[in-house]
Amino acid sequence: MPELLRAPARVVLMAVGLIALSGAVAGWCYLLRAPTAGWPGPRFADALPLDELPGHDAVPMVVFVGVVAVASLLAGYLARSLGFDGFAIALAVGAGIGGFLYIASAISLFVVRQSSLDAAFDTTRDLPPVYVAAVLFALGVAVIARRPSGEQWLTRLLPAAVGLLGVIEVLSATLPRSSGEEHALGGLLTGSTSPVTRTVEVMIGIVLLLAARGLGRRGRRAFAFAAALIVISLGVGTVVVSYLTADKDTFNVAFFLSGALVLVALVTRRQDFPFAGDPTTRLGGVLRAAGLALAGLSYGVVAVMLNRAAAGLRVHFLPAVHATLYALVLGAPPSSALLPDDFGAWFPWSLRAIVALAVIWGTVTWFAPWHHRPVEGAERREHAHSLVATFGGDTLAPFTLRRDKALYLHPEGPDAAGSASTLIAYRVVRGVALVSGDPIGPPSEAAAAIAAFRAMCAAHGWRFALLGASDRLLDTYRAAGLRPLYHGDEAIVGTAGFSLGGGEMKSVRQAVHRLERKGYRIEILTAGELGEAERGELSALEERWLGGAKRKGFVMELDELFRLDGDDALFVIGRDGAGVLVGFLEIAVCPASSSLSLSSMPRAEEAPNGLNAALIVSAISWAGEHGFEALSLNFSPAARLLDRDARRTGLRRVARRLVLVAKRLLGLQLDNLMMFNRHFGPRWQPRYLVVERLRHLPRVLVSAMAAERYLPFADLLRGRDWRRVEEAESPEPSRR
Repeated sequence: MPELLRAPARVVLMAVGLIALSGAVAGWCYLLRAPTAGWPGPRFADALPLDELPGHDAVPMVVFVGVVAVASLLAGYLARSLGFDGFAIALAVGAGIGGFLYIASAISLFVVRQSSLDAAFDTTRDLPPVYVAAVLFALGVAVIARRPSGEQWLTRLLPAAVGLLGVIEVLSATLPRSSGEEHALGGLLTGSTSPVTRTVEVMIGIVLLLAARGLGRRGRRAFAFAAALIVISLGVGTVVVSYLTADKDTFNVAFFLSGALVLVALVTRRQDFPFAGDPTTRLGGVLRAAGLALAGLSYGVVAVMLNRAAAGLRVHFLPAVHATLYALVLGAPPSSALLPDDFGAWFPWSLRAIVALAVIWGTVTWFAPWHHRPVEGAERREHAHSLVATFGGDTLAPFTLRRDKALYLHPEGPDAAGSASTLIAYRVVRGVALVSGDPIGPPSEAAAAIAAFRAMCAAHGWRFALLGASDRLLDTYRAAGLRPLYHGDEAIVGTAGFSLGGGEMKSVRQAVHRLERKGYRIEILTAGELGEAERGELSALEERWLGGAKRKGFVMELDELFRLDGDDALFVIGRDGAGVLVGFLEIAVCPASSSLSLSSMPRAEEAPNGLNAALIVSAISWAGEHGFEALSLNFSPAARLLDRDARRTGLRRVARRLVLVAKRLLGLQLDNLMMFNRHFGPRWQPRYLVVERLRHLPRVLVSAMAAERYLPFADLLRGRDWRRVEEAESPEPSRR
């Protein structure tokens, strides 16, 4: 039937239904007033403004809230049956009910009290039942009405909105306010000068700030905490406390409505927060917070006892516990504690600081993304190896087999290790799932695999980014709503027609001939052809070359020597005239694309200049003779920005300066690597960084640098200085 109704008719039916429900609320409250008159607890005064007999206009809060909650759910079902959905209808219903009750209550007070109409409206303006009913109706519609797939803008704004509420909580508790003076910021609790409420406000504000970050990861725990704390602030702090203390000034309408607006938005978009949290931290966060809080209380008890002992007073455990709790909540030790004045001035703040740290520590653990534990069985790795051999047409494909990368097989399932057709290799760094290269599998299934992997990331609270993407699937990434950004260029040398002739190959040709004259020789073996002695020799050279440091690299380098074995890896070995090993190339074999991909170039300190160039020339010749079409040298990040001959706009000039600053700070060989690659006349294959949102870029870049082992900075200060620049006649980088 909703489809047959025109929009104006649906609006009219909705308005009539809401008026009827608001009238029913008043009727139910009148019916329940007498049976619940003796119930304990706070009561809503002027909830029944037409009755001016003493005490007859008040209804217990629990009764009023229960009646309005039932009516609000009925309003939600009405909105759903009429085809209304989304945040807008919840907001409209709340505003409509609030406006109707505001006018009805003002007219009722005007009639009953015989006051002026302006005075009646002024009284109604600060009447909590009107606002509570409006918010409950909005929440009822948000819970029951349909949730559209749109309104993603609202979900993106919610973390900032919750964070802003947290800031207001902290400021309203910490900024000075004299008794009887209205605070400039009000407050979501009471806005009073009570030390208890201020302490609670600070705790709630801290947790809301932490929950805002968790909401940015679409965390369900953060959603639950944020919603619960806002309910506590609004329902308990603003309304209940104002009646218990008989201080109606503590009901701050502006901040009540601000918090209610955020709460309604959270409830409306609750399905946008699917990340359930890491199950291993379910108890850990609570234990951490409780443990540190207990340690803080123990510190307080010991401090009180020591100060009493120093003052020559008797020391008792239970009075010390009482004094500690009193100082924590009320801000000063009780006068019966008989403690020095200077101790009482700083002691409460030290206790609160420890408790605040406990809250922060526990909630950070609870809201953190899923802790990544890449544990892959032999069967899954074997299947991943077969996918790389069959579909790994990209030169980055062999590097997905690193042990420090987790394997996502699509479609996932109990038999994924034997039937999955697409491989996505990734590592999670600081909450970012960094994918290494394009998905490996049939191109027709790439979109489905990416969508499934992103859903898995969302369920674990991870951001998504793809490093080293080729241009083969750019349209697929854009269709999925992703943002490809230029990352750099990969130097690929074709083996067909490669020659040392010509002026552009002069420096390489001279390096090769110079090593030949000095008696250096080069041999090329697969990993399966290496004996134990040769493997030990290569490992020892690499260990000296690294100088105790770990391998750097993630996208286009293997994690350790002999990671690929058999015919999957190639070693180009250079020796001097006496047969001493001076350097070698480690190369991954890409059978699906008939290409080779260089991984690392270890070399001895005494290796002559030009050795790497000679090894690469030999590898290119060997590749052409054995049916391989290309050799990928390495990846040059930001190559177009560093090219001195390229035209640069204003934005590119700024980007180039930023890249040069990073190069200088981290000791990167960006331009040296590019110049070295140019000596072999390669074609340049652009590579891309793919992100979900541009605002994620700073975090993704930091995570990517950490994955490549350029962060933390301490890693760059250990071991030998591998950043030595070769002589100008052959600018070979000392490593990738």
